[in-house]
Amino acid sequence: MCEKEYYYYGNSEFMSGLGVIYTEFTGQRASRQINVLNGHSYASSCLQDYVPEVGFLLYDGRKDELDLSDSIKISQEEFERIWAQAVASDQNDT
Repeated sequence: MCEKEYYYYGNSEFMSGLGVIYTEFTGQRASRQINVLNGHSYASSCLQDYVPEVGFLLYDGRKDELDLSDSIKISQEEFERIWAQAVASDQNDT
């Protein structure tokens, strides 16, 4: 059985300041996430990914445990575009 995917964008408070977050949920679990802080994007699909300025890069709880009332639902196409930019940025930084 395929689980439905949901995509959200919203503001977030990170360890080093305010930024934005894009999250893909598959069913109730976050499957991919892009954290944007100070103009730098951090893409992750792994619960163990950690950056000191941001913290853990992928939400490990359930979607229904979050207050998404201030978040904006976005399209899969928009998420994929932001994901591709973030991954390309990560590759350029290495």
